Amino acid sequence: MVNDRVFGNFPQSKKGAIEPIQWRVLDRRDGAVLLISEFVLDRLPFDSGTANNWAESGVRKWLNTEFFNTAFNEKEKSAILETEHVNNAGGNTEDKVFMLSAEEAQTYFKNDGDRQTIKTKYAMKRLWIHKAERYAYWWLRSQSVYAGGAVVVNAAGHIHDGMKIGTDVVGVRPCVWIKD
Repeated sequence: MVNDRVFGNFPQSKKGAIEPIQWRVLDRRDGAVLLISEFVLDRLPFDSGTANNWAESGVRKWLNTEFFNTAFNEKEKSAILETEHVNNAGGNTEDKVFMLSAEEAQTYFKNDGDRQTIKTKYAMKRLWIHKAERYAYWWLRSQSVYAGGAVVVNAAGHIHDGMKIGTDVVGVRPCVWIKD
């Protein structure tokens, strides 16, 4: 299903033209492949209310409804596996589309530089505050030790605890497990 790490389609250009999503392979096991988008695809708050846990977050709902239905055709949807995710708050979840936990981001990327990523032009247009920075902040699904916060990867690729969940200048790098 994954040909040259391209799978699904999502707005990428400044004008929102739909283009193939580029992915990075993070893991292969039991006939499945874990993918993370190579770039930050969009920006949105972790939650617009008070949910600073993955299970109740707005970003989880968006990834598994709007993003899932926009980015993937029926054949691609059928290749995406629903997988269980262990979360540090809010209980475990089963998702087709998800974000890495802080622990997974530490495990799958060898260092801060490896975690750094850029935004698509579409995301850059929507991430108006940090346009000058080459690299983007991106959400992880882990709850912060600070009230009302979640964990992010910052522009330097460092895992940072304590970004306010309502901020809308942090990007999203979706992950999926697909049939190999």
